[in-house]
Amino acid sequence: MKKILMLSIVLLAITVGSANAQKQYNIKTKKGKKFEIRLQENPTTGYYWELANVVPKGVVVLKKESFKIHNNHSEMVGVGGVKTYRFKAIRRGEAQIIFRLRRSGENLSAQKVYTVKV
Repeated sequence: MKKILMLSIVLLAITVGSANAQKQYNIKTKKGKKFEIRLQENPTTGYYWELANVVPKGVVVLKKESFKIHNNHSEMVGVGGVKTYRFKAIRRGEAQIIFRLRRSGENLSAQKVYTVKV
């Protein structure tokens, strides 16, 4: 019983610690070009990606946001999919696009930061 309790505490600590993790990625593109960022998401679990911020404004602009369930699973309940954000580079420079994986009513979130060089 003590081993199970200890394992549960360790798993909880790992989950909470990783929930605040921040991952960073780099994208290079040219002015006028469109690009996509795709994030795995399963909104049926309550977790969803949100576009938290684009800093500075005016380098890239969000054109479209969509969600598609994984292939061959459209009739299954609880299946995840891919959230796609489509952007356009509108001027030269560098911007950070910040996404947060959130769950309604909770403060913990994972974060992904994409640095875009135009």
